[in-house]
Amino acid sequence: MNTRGIMELVVLNIGYDLGIISGELFTLLVLMGLISTLTSSPLIRILLVKKEKFVTDTNLKKQNLPSVLIAFGPPQSGSTLLLLSYSIFKKSCEYSAIHLSPVSEKITIENTGKNSKEIFKPITKLAEEKLVSLQTIYHHTNNITSEIVSLTNSKDYDYLIIGAAKTLFGDNILGGKVDTIVSQVKSRVGIFLDRGFKQISSLLIYYQNPIESDILFEIGGMIQKDGVQDINLVYEKGNEPSEEKLRKYFSKGIRATSTDKNSKKIMNRFSLILIGYSHWLEISSDQTDKFLSEKEEWPKETNSSILILKSDGDLY
Repeated sequence: MNTRGIMELVVLNIGYDLGIISGELFTLLVLMGLISTLTSSPLIRILLVKKEKFVTDTNLKKQNLPSVLIAFGPPQSGSTLLLLSYSIFKKSCEYSAIHLSPVSEKITIENTGKNSKEIFKPITKLAEEKLVSLQTIYHHTNNITSEIVSLTNSKDYDYLIIGAAKTLFGDNILGGKVDTIVSQVKSRVGIFLDRGFKQISSLLIYYQNPIESDILFEIGGMIQKDGVQDINLVYEKGNEPSEEKLRKYFSKGIRATSTDKNSKKIMNRFSLILIGYSHWLEISSDQTDKFLSEKEEWPKETNSSILILKSDGDLY
């Protein structure tokens, strides 16, 4: 029962105890209060969740394809995250998108349908343009973070793609809900820092932690297969990945550069940067990244969009 229903019962009990309303009227009003409460947010949530779970269960992985769950807030961010995902996986993937709204006291079936349609309008329009199938999931909840974690783990998605946190103070884009989600989901996670992303025309991969190499190189290899040839790998001096590892993921050679030759000017020309999650945490604790020989602050000064990747086996 929501707050409105509880308040109704409290008021009715007070009225009954004071003798203002009769027993028959009290019973009638209690029943009316219970019915109105059940026909608002709880019932709507149950109906919507059951419907979406049925769609997801019957369609997801039907062709044994990798599955991607896009979790978004503002409608336009959903479209951007799908564009990013499509730029990597193309049509060889099952796409799902989830938007969760806080529980409201004025939820009705009618306005829930209208809200859902408007929220998913940008992302469904893009899905139609790219000719990809997209399953949409929408309902109300008191705990958005828990719902995303629960759905991701229960449906065994291969990838969860989310946007970076919007912070008013400080530079911790992995704080709040993002940090909680990343620490609890079992799938691979991509956290996207959007800086005007349109397409992947050039790619820069930051390599530091061997544990994160598989997901970095796997995503990089997918992007290369799509025809992107301008791919650069930057590694810490003395920590160069093996040729065997690179050949496993990249069908063609890529440019590899040690950190002492890197600069912010070169870094800014790439449309997308890939970096491991644990490496990002290290950078966040010390904004003077050792990957920049001139000790310039990074990443807040770069103009490139950044995809922070965490594999399902990462330890941090």
